[in-house]
Order: sequence, then C-alpha cells, then structure tokens
Amino acid sequence: MDVIILDERIFHYYNNDYAHSLPVNIHPIFPKAPRPAFFNNAVLQKTFDKGLLTIKAKGKYQQIMSGYH
Repeated sequence: MDVIILDERIFHYYNNDYAHSLPVNIHPIFPKAPRPAFFNNAVLQKTFDKGLLTIKAKGKYQQIMSGYH
C-alpha cells in the first residue's frame, strides 16, 4: 500500500493525464479550506473577476470543477 498527502485537485489533475492511472481511496485528513486568489495589480484583479463571473454564468466553471473528480 502506498500513501500520499497532497491537495486533491492537484492529484486529480495529474492522475487524469497519467496513462496507468489506478483506482484510489481518498481519506480527507484536513478540513476544506477556501483557495482565494490574491492580486497586487487592480487591473489584473478586475480582469480575473470579470472572467470568473463569465465562466460561472456560462456553466464552464462547474464543468471545470467537475473534471477534477
């Protein structure tokens, strides 16, 4: 048995691309935590916020998030 501890989304991102992907059991050991984005550039933040609202409105955000499971 092998054990790894890492962010679940990162794991799924790499595991989906791995040709010899094996079934896994996931056992959360840390509580879920928000993952905010921080910017030191107001223009970049507004561009990001606008893009995020756009993909959420079109259902693309949920599609992306569903792809990690």
